[in-house]
Amino acid sequence: EFGGDKGQQAVTGEKGEEGITGFPGQRGLPGNDGGRGNAGEIGFPGSNGAPGLPGYKGIKGEHGNRGPAGPVTFLKGQKPKKGYEGDMGFPGLNGLYGDDGDLGDPGFPGQNGFPS
Repeated sequence: EFGGDKGQQAVTGEKGEEGITGFPGQRGLPGNDGGRGNAGEIGFPGSNGAPGLPGYKGIKGEHGNRGPAGPVTFLKGQKPKKGYEGDMGFPGLNGLYGDDGDLGDPGFPGQNGFPS
């Protein structure tokens, strides 16, 4: 008496989906205040704030589902093997950079010169 045919190998699992894009970075800090002006002059406006920090990395994709099992055989055939696990998804893209910081406040007006 002969055994049944060997079950077919299961299909490989699908790849996980691509990760989600990271969140945008935080806004930069405001610029420094302008210095005090010379006699009678307005101080210079503050410089631009530093650019925001880079966004967080996206979440990694999930594992693919396992492949379906091979067909069941009859009589004394061997059991089919389980499918391989799917490949890991690609890592998400880096988040966008944050916006530049606000301009600093203008400097205070300079002191009046002494009368001559």
